[in-house]
Formats: sequence, C-alpha cells, structure tokens
Amino acid sequence: MSLQKFNELLDKPSNNILVDIHSCPIEREDVGDYRPAYDEYFTEVPRGIYVVLISDFGQNKVGERNVQDQDRKMYANKAWPWIGDREIIRTSQLYFPGEKIFNPLMMFGEPGQYDENYDIFNVKTGKAASFNKSNKYLQGRESYTTYSRRVILAKLRSMDGKQKIVYIATCDPTGDKPRTWKSTQWNSLIRERQILQKKHRDKFKNFVKTYGSERRSARIQGLSPAGRAGMGLQPRRWNDDGVDQIHFEEDTNSTTPLRITDVSISDETKACVTPCEYKKSCTNNIPLVGAIAKFCQNKYCKFEDGKIDRCKGISHFHVYGGKRKTKKKRRKTRKRRRRKKKRSRKKRKKKKRTKEKGRK
Repeated sequence: MSLQKFNELLDKPSNNILVDIHSCPIEREDVGDYRPAYDEYFTEVPRGIYVVLISDFGQNKVGERNVQDQDRKMYANKAWPWIGDREIIRTSQLYFPGEKIFNPLMMFGEPGQYDENYDIFNVKTGKAASFNKSNKYLQGRESYTTYSRRVILAKLRSMDGKQKIVYIATCDPTGDKPRTWKSTQWNSLIRERQILQKKHRDKFKNFVKTYGSERRSARIQGLSPAGRAGMGLQPRRWNDDGVDQIHFEEDTNSTTPLRITDVSISDETKACVTPCEYKKSCTNNIPLVGAIAKFCQNKYCKFEDGKIDRCKGISHFHVYGGKRKTKKKRRKTRKRRRRKKKRSRKKRKKKKRTKEKGRK
C-alpha cells in the first residue's frame, strides 16, 4: 500500500517538497556544551510523509549557483527517476511513514554567502515552503539557521496535513564522536547509519525495478529530463551556464575514525586517530634499562585533540548495548552447564537408591 501511495504522489507532485539545505551530525563542534543521547541521532518519519533521501555516507553533496532550481524541476517531473542520472539513482534512499531515519542537524545558509538562498521549496511552484528560519526551537550555536531533521519533517507534516514526498538532497558527513561518548557507542552509531543507508537504498532500487511502463516509456519517448546529469552535460565541474555536474565529494573535515579500535588507557571516551603502537625507540632491539624500559611498557597514539598519550585496544566483541561472548567464554558456559546436569543426575539416582532401600 505504501509503495502504491508513493507512486501516486510521484504522478501528482503538487504537494511534494525539496529540502535543499546543509546537513551535519549532532556533534560537539555544532552544539557547544550540549550532550546528545544515542537515540537523538535517529527519528521516525512522520505519518503521511514519504522521504527520498539523496545522500552518500561520508560524502558532501555539491550544489551551487542554479542547481537548486534545476533539481527542483527534476523532482517535479512525473517521469522521474530516469536512468540518465546515475548518481541520483545510486544514492537515493526511500523511507515510508513510521520508518527509522538518521536525524542530523540541518542548516540553512548564512546571509550574504553563496548558500543564503538554500531553502525548502515546493517542487511544482518553486515557492519556498512556509518555514520560519528563526524558530525558537532550534539546536546549535547558529540558532537562526539550525534545525534537526526531526523538526523539519514534523513541520512539513503539520504545514497543511496533506500527504507528500519530501526530497532531501544533502551532505552526509561521518562527523566526530561526542566527547562524552565511549568508543563502543560511536562504533555502533556508524554501523547503524551504514545499515540504514543500505536497507533504504535497496528499497529505492526495488522501486526503480518495479515502477510501471508509463514512467519508463516517458523517458524512451524523449521527454526532456532536468537536473544535472539529466541534462547530458560533459563530466566536468562547471559548464558555461553555471550548472554543477558533480554530485558528491569526499568529506575531509571529520577526524574520528569510522571504526575506533584504540582508546586512551585511562579514559575510553578519548579515541585514537593514529595507530596505537610502541615508540620506535622501543622496537629497534636496543637493550632497555631503567626509565626507558618502563617507558616502553606502553603503547602511544594521537587523540582527536592532537595530544599524544598512552593507549590500549578495545575489545572487538564489545558492542553498544551489551557484551558479546567470545567462543572461549561460550565453551566455559557449556562446560558448567554439563557439570551441573551431571551433578543433578547423580543426586536423582542417589535419592532413588535410598527410596528403594527403604522399601526393602
């Protein structure tokens, strides 16, 4: 039923919306002393809202000059999606109402900057949706520009109460670990974000495989596509009309590793950003004595704040929400259970023999 409704909204896009603003994870640089809980990184898509999230994990979405207008026309076209725009097809994720979605902060552009016109548009009319950028219920230092995705989707739901597709074409940087989090929480967050992306990309790909012949034939019959790759541009950054051809570029601002394997020996909230290893002077086979020998008992790494100190590896079997038992531990548990059963059988036999003796 949800897929049928999604197709109906594609064919009648008068209420559909393009959210064309920045995204950044809820992290310490953006929220000062704010301490986000794990669950705040996720939200549910509101009732009546269908989300097409066009993003690539660890990548920034490129878009300047008149690309917002080009992409808005693309999503307003009943024949979308067309095979010609391969990057959009590859990176689109489809979410139905009630499904879990990543909840980053989303930021409008600053006045006077290239991104000052980033906004939330009706795809059909091109008019900005009714959305107050100075809303009091904001998060972050730049309070006049910053909302969470949860707030934006809820606002779009309550705006007119009508069902709609919300296209979110945006960056998806990995971000940095909140300073109070343990590394296992961060590893769990990254894994869950990657799982969500794969699951909902597969959902969009399945939709592309199953949509009707009418949408397919519209492209074959030569219906002019809009959007960047849909315009048939050459593979270069800019053309003479100022249309940006490249869709994504790698995020280089995040410092926390995708998977944290080493942490501070005294504080597991401090993650290593370089390998945790012995100093070179400790591994060149020179006989070690006194203070040097003591120094070489520990491994060292550089942390996110740039400091170098002692470190250790974290368990590969520890995951957020509990500990996973190793094979060795499972074997010990099974042995204890077998011994317990054996003792229990012996007790039952002993009682049985005692009863039989009493009868005689």
